[in-house]
Amino acid sequence: MGTAKMKTATETLDDLKARILSGDETVTAEELGHATQAADHEKLREQAAEILAAEQAATDQLARIRGIGANLIAAYEDDQEQADFNALRDAVANIVRRSERRKDAFNKAYGALAREGVPIGGEPTAGISRREAGMGLGDRIIVNDQVITYSAPGATCADAIASALGDTGKSNGFLAPNITLVAKRRPRQESPEQAQRREQMRLDMLTRMREQESVSR
Repeated sequence: MGTAKMKTATETLDDLKARILSGDETVTAEELGHATQAADHEKLREQAAEILAAEQAATDQLARIRGIGANLIAAYEDDQEQADFNALRDAVANIVRRSERRKDAFNKAYGALAREGVPIGGEPTAGISRREAGMGLGDRIIVNDQVITYSAPGATCADAIASALGDTGKSNGFLAPNITLVAKRRPRQESPEQAQRREQMRLDMLTRMREQESVSR
């Protein structure tokens, strides 16, 4: 058998009122008064619970909002940011200065070779020859098979940015519209230590493969 549901104070009061209205004269004023007080008390407790629940919900919401703000501030606080900006600024300045130094040296060498009678497109003189701009290439000086030409600093900067974007899995258009790149990505040059570690890993892998082959025979 199921347990009978207990009536609330309000339901009890409603029942008493219904009995009176139906002509039941057994309901006393005292009984009705107690039921009314109990129903009022019950409603007050319900209201109090609703107020407390609303206050707790508001407190929880404020805590969540403060947490969102704190997480945002934490994401933007980075002691390394200014150092990165300065490093990038210094790197660009170094690239520009290096490019200007090389441009000046190239122009002086190109003119000096012309004055020395080294022809354009001719056979090398003392291992050095000159080539005019063409086919998408600038003027060139070839020194012992090493081709030397002037490269604008913008190309180096663009290639560096494109390579960095590649390292982070981003496309060249990621920085648009602030920066529009026409560049190529260059592989990162290994340090001697990195090359040594990579070679050691290769040798270790070959050793494990040989050991596995010998076990399987």
